[in-house]
Amino acid sequence: MSKKIIITGGTSGIGEAAVKDLLNEGWHVIMLARNHQKASEMMSQKWKGTLDYIPCDLTDLQSVKTATINIKADFEHVDVLMNNAGAIIQEKEITVDGYERTFAINHLGHFMLTTELIDLLIASNTRVINVSSEAHKLGKMDFEDLQWQTRNYSSMNAYGLGKLCNIFFTMELHKRYHDRGLSSYACHPGVVKSNFAGDSAGMVKFLFKAMQPFMISPEKGALTQLFLTKKEGIERLSGKYFVKQKLANTASQAKEQEAALQLWEVSEELVAAFR
Repeated sequence: MSKKIIITGGTSGIGEAAVKDLLNEGWHVIMLARNHQKASEMMSQKWKGTLDYIPCDLTDLQSVKTATINIKADFEHVDVLMNNAGAIIQEKEITVDGYERTFAINHLGHFMLTTELIDLLIASNTRVINVSSEAHKLGKMDFEDLQWQTRNYSSMNAYGLGKLCNIFFTMELHKRYHDRGLSSYACHPGVVKSNFAGDSAGMVKFLFKAMQPFMISPEKGALTQLFLTKKEGIERLSGKYFVKQKLANTASQAKEQEAALQLWEVSEELVAAFR
């Protein structure tokens, strides 16, 4: 029986590279995405493995809830959940639920997805892989203003906050559920040459353009999350952060256990209306 993986953000960049790699190895990939056209194109191709597509917009928590209902109805076992989707949003935007868009895409949607599936994940001894970034070093937790209501919005700082949340989420998942069979990992894919910041402008666009000669391909960028997906016997490293397929240190602010707990509690409050 082929192994099953749920992956977000699988229609472009490192997510697409990961999906194709796993399908070519015979995995059963359950792809959550909002780009119906690209998902349909990928579904129409022939793969060694099996590709299923479930519509899901991480900025719309009702959409996330519906996706989890469909997953639980159709699948009894999942080996890996790869929370891969992420984005830098140039200008501050508010989602349909009233949340800042960068925070919603990079953290809150994945928090809702994972916790709604938690019973399935525990029963399956699932690995949860949260694709973070070295940009977490730019993140600063301000629990009084996670939605950038009073602070001046900065696209890179908002992205850094989201990536810091990924690491805290990984830590807290490990703390709560590792003794019940679930394992969790965070990783940095590298600076990848893709359309990741394609909608950006100003300094962000300038920096990404200047860095392009030094960027790696999506296929190379996907290597660490694929390593965490396939490598046998790494459960003892649950809760850790990886770069270039090796254990790595996080920034000092990413080691605060109390902040990880507080983020979980705040996130629960933010998604409570959609449970």
